[in-house]
Amino acid sequence: MGHFVCGGQSHPEVSFSAKIEALEKANTKLDAELVEWKELAMVESESKRKFEEEVAKLKDTIQHLEEEVAHLATDEKRFMDRIFRYDQGLSTIGSLLEKLKGEKALFPESTTTQVLELRG
Repeated sequence: MGHFVCGGQSHPEVSFSAKIEALEKANTKLDAELVEWKELAMVESESKRKFEEEVAKLKDTIQHLEEEVAHLATDEKRFMDRIFRYDQGLSTIGSLLEKLKGEKALFPESTTTQVLELRG
């Protein structure tokens, strides 16, 4: 009987059927490992697909929110302009009321009533 070298060590020669059996076992093990790797790849691929869908949804949400912020900024400017005009109007009304109080102090009651009747 001869010897064969495996992994740097010398072993007695094994029968051909034993070699085939060992190779079949190794092949079966490799097939099972391949199935596991394929299943893992499928799971990871599905996870990646779901992640990418979620990222796309979040990007859409961000874009929508950015548009909403721009719209709200425009609304804010419009409201601030209105507040400024109302404030100016109130200041004008306040000044007019002060003038009217001053005019009332200058004229006796009957004269003020006559002036107001003339204006009306």
